Amino acid sequence: MYERAVCDPGPMARLAVVMEGEETAGVVFQRVCEGETLREIAESWGVPRGRFTQWYTERHGGLYDAALKVRADDLAHESLGISDGGDDVPRDKLRV
Repeated sequence: MYERAVCDPGPMARLAVVMEGEETAGVVFQRVCEGETLREIAESWGVPRGRFTQWYTERHGGLYDAALKVRADDLAHESLGISDGGDDVPRDKLRV
């Protein structure tokens, strides 16, 4: 999303760019669906985690909730797959 330039404007300036980006909400949605946390996303963009999380959950709370539901559904199906076909029962119990 945001690439750090040679002249780094600082975390708050980077946050402003992220917040103004038209595609930011969708990018965050996609990354959360794929298993990243808001913390990991904020760290990868070099923005303050707390302020980024507050902005995203307040401004795009419905989208965030939907992304978490998608992620939970993926994890549930993954767990079912592990529990259905393993030969190593103790290991599979731990994985599920």
